[in-house]
Amino acid sequence: MQKFELDLLNDLSAQKKISKWSIILILLSIIPFFALNIFSPSSGTSALLLPESLSASLGGFSIFLNVIAVVAIFLVLVVVHEAIHGILFKVFAPREKVKFGFKAGMAYATSPGSVFSRGQFIIIILAPFVIITTLLIIGMFVLPHGSYKYLLIGHTGACIGDFYYVYLVLKHPHLKYCMDTDTGMNMYKFDPRT
Repeated sequence: MQKFELDLLNDLSAQKKISKWSIILILLSIIPFFALNIFSPSSGTSALLLPESLSASLGGFSIFLNVIAVVAIFLVLVVVHEAIHGILFKVFAPREKVKFGFKAGMAYATSPGSVFSRGQFIIIILAPFVIITTLLIIGMFVLPHGSYKYLLIGHTGACIGDFYYVYLVLKHPHLKYCMDTDTGMNMYKFDPRT
């Protein structure tokens, strides 16, 4: 095989597979992140983001506001995650354009037509997971708070599309070049630019 194509944004079968694995990954990540939380200074603290005095005065409504706050922080993490992809696209292909979007329930960064080595592509794909997870784990210890575990679990589950890309790159070791596309990626045995 000289070429492999993935049209993720239009492939419903792949999207279902990713959704299923995302749920499994979220469930599997509960155990280590809750265990890690036991050893953090925040282990005895509440996961509520609002100050306790304000939470007490708001009663049951405070839980709703705290959930909204965690979701808002998670959405910021998604933007940061995609920005990291975008920055690394530019690092490895400075002349190429980077685009951001949201389709089929997925936020994404893309650099359509940019070609990368397998190693560069894996770095681009895994860097947001590694950077954000590391910062959240450090945050558990430096600025203790009970909500970190929920952000870690949510972000890990949201990275399933990235993990799927890495799986495909590793599954096809004979294909040495990865081209990012508007809707997925193509892999080639030979550099498609030549």
